[in-house]
Amino acid sequence: ITTLVSLLIIVALITLSVYWARKKRLISFAILWVFINLVIESSFIGIEMIFEHRLYLPMVGFSLLLSYTIFNYLPNRRILTIGVCVVIIMLLGYGAYVRNRTWKDGVTLWSDVVAKNPLSYRGYNNLGLIMLLQGFIDKAIINCSESIRLKSDFPEGHNNLGMTLARQGKMDDAVYQYNKALKINPRYVQAYNNLGLALARQGKMDDAVYQYNKALQISPDYTSAHINLGLSLIQQGKIDEAVYHYKEALRIDPENTEAHMNLGVILGRQEKVQEAIYHYMEALRINPNNESVHYNLAGILNKRGEIDEAIKHYKRALDIRPDFPEAHNNIGLILVSKGKVQEAISHYLETLRIMPDNVGAHINLGVALVGQGKIKEGATHFAQALRIRPEDPNAHFYLGSIYVIVGRKDLAIGEYRILEKIRPDLAKILLTRINRGMKKKAK
Repeated sequence: ITTLVSLLIIVALITLSVYWARKKRLISFAILWVFINLVIESSFIGIEMIFEHRLYLPMVGFSLLLSYTIFNYLPNRRILTIGVCVVIIMLLGYGAYVRNRTWKDGVTLWSDVVAKNPLSYRGYNNLGLIMLLQGFIDKAIINCSESIRLKSDFPEGHNNLGMTLARQGKMDDAVYQYNKALKINPRYVQAYNNLGLALARQGKMDDAVYQYNKALQISPDYTSAHINLGLSLIQQGKIDEAVYHYKEALRIDPENTEAHMNLGVILGRQEKVQEAIYHYMEALRINPNNESVHYNLAGILNKRGEIDEAIKHYKRALDIRPDFPEAHNNIGLILVSKGKVQEAISHYLETLRIMPDNVGAHINLGVALVGQGKIKEGATHFAQALRIRPEDPNAHFYLGSIYVIVGRKDLAIGEYRILEKIRPDLAKILLTRINRGMKKKAK
């Protein structure tokens, strides 16, 4: 009924504009302006999805018609004319204010869409995607599921539902949704890429590589597929191929931070230090607030002996992300080498506050405490490291060394016997030293 009434109104207005073409030319022009521009902006010929800005040009005719009507039919009532104009301006201003609240963010916009059109599968899909990006995973799943309930053959809906399920760690369900999307649209490159990511997280690297390559066969300039393929190739030990794909990603998008960073990591491992630093610096030029780049650059500068620069980048990483345990631990190691043991200890403690089961931090803190003469406290942290990782050779070595210091060589031998199964060469040397010491004491 609503559609029929709207159609009748449109027909009546067009008929009226034709009828008034000679008598009331301005009114006729204004009405025809609206409809002619609507035909250009939005008709049965699809240009793009409907947007509010499609009404900007047609509304010129409506504004002209409204102004003409007010100033021509209220000619001798100046106060009334002004009053009507003020009221209209206030109403339009309030309407713009209310509408701007709807456009405040993606959630308010798409919530408004589905509230006004509960059958809009695109609306639910977009709302689900926005919820996913904002971290509201459960709500994202509800909306993406509603999208494909309304239109089961909507590939974007299946793809986005797959992404939300992957975020929950439900990889099998995510893989199922990506495959559904690809069954509907076999040329859906984003679904191939996402399927590759899910398979990689399942440890199925060969299958992941296959999916990334499928995406690149369809879209050779798909940057994300090049980057993700590079990551999988690294895990397969195919370093040269990974480098090729990162360089391809940078050829397509020279401002891609992730490609610069990952290429820097590979080049660093290949001891191509200068090239690695170049790519890290490029990544920071593009995004100065990427804590991972600062962290990786600090590591390579430390190996190069540029200690102060390394500390600067570790501290910058911690400014950006104060709860970065690895950065706290590594800066602690550098500070110890500079003799700033107490400052290093504070970083080790911060590491363990954030990540209580960080074995390296327990060992490093233990060494620092022993160096300060706090033997018992140091031993506690070595024991904690072994509770977390019973086969850690460093923890056994340091705990055994403490037992030697305090004169409990029997306990030290016990630690070294365990170490013998992990590092027989080192354990042999340590046990020999203890035996020699015991023999001398016996003489």
